[in-house]
Amino acid sequence: MSAYHHRRRAQNWAEVERAGHDGAVRRALLEAARETDSRASVRLLWPGKETATSARAGRVVPVRAGSAALRLIHGDNEQALAQFREAVRLNVNYAAPRVLIGSSLLALGRVKEAAVELEAAVKIDPREPSARLELARAYDRAGNLRGAVEQFRQLRQQAPRDPEYAYQLGRAYMKLTAWCIGEITRVAPDSARVYQMLAENRLAQGRTGEAVRAYLKAAAADPRLPGIHLALAQIYVREGKPGEARGEIEQELAIMPENAMALAFRQKLDSTRP
Repeated sequence: MSAYHHRRRAQNWAEVERAGHDGAVRRALLEAARETDSRASVRLLWPGKETATSARAGRVVPVRAGSAALRLIHGDNEQALAQFREAVRLNVNYAAPRVLIGSSLLALGRVKEAAVELEAAVKIDPREPSARLELARAYDRAGNLRGAVEQFRQLRQQAPRDPEYAYQLGRAYMKLTAWCIGEITRVAPDSARVYQMLAENRLAQGRTGEAVRAYLKAAAADPRLPGIHLALAQIYVREGKPGEARGEIEQELAIMPENAMALAFRQKLDSTRP
């Protein structure tokens, strides 16, 4: 390899690092940055795809996608888009450029368009991780948190030993949970569920007194809500108040007589009675 090609490779690599692409797309572009030939770049981006051809022009489609990939590396998203779209036009069943179209559109802030392209890429090649990763990213930015959860769930199924997918799935569920809490607080700020969530939060922080007061407010707001009196009974036992705990557990069983946890808790209380 000539000194020029060595310099060009180094420049490509540096541009990818500065661009800050996420996930599998960034890794693919880093690999592509090792090459200066566009066709070789696409072989690295999507191995085995370089044989797709255009019957009209007789040209190898990935040459166009590879050229566009190098434009994307250098941050020229608009020009990259045009060339990726041409690659798609030449072969509508070629998922690779659709993924990078989606990535380019996300970089340009065109989130809805990105989601459409990435959904098409996933439909063409459901087992391509980069397509699902970018689609999850698009869904997250669009506020479709359930959609993001589903993409990470699929990735987790495809690669159950990959800790990254487990981590990202957990984060997606946390975001969805936070959204649900926000919605409940917005639509019913004085509901039993809001007080229950507050109590659980305070208990997790070790602020037991505040947790008890919030649980009591939850019970007042909805006297038939299961789980509140059981939670209070558990707190009272830890605080050495078996009498109060027994009273709460009886209230819990009055709401749900078949509650196995409450029945087991009462049995444990009875076994420690003097």
